[in-house]
Amino acid sequence: MIRLFYLDEEYRGRGIGLRLLRTVVSAAKEMKLKTVHVSTFDRHPEACRLYETFGFESVKTAPSTAFSQVMKQVDYELLLGGGDL
Repeated sequence: MIRLFYLDEEYRGRGIGLRLLRTVVSAAKEMKLKTVHVSTFDRHPEACRLYETFGFESVKTAPSTAFSQVMKQVDYELLLGGGDL
């Protein structure tokens, strides 16, 4: 599970998040893991787009409250089984 995957706004849009995600997924493959999980909130559309573009599938959406704000948590998973990233 990837936890707290965050990139400061001034560095977004430069492909850094994608490169970091590639590195993490490559390491997971080397460790022979079968699935990578990550969660975010619907209030972070850029994160959702990054995961979906990378090939993660949304597997669960649930209401959540964080910092007194109601939002939806979106859980993603990526099945590892070959292919180029």
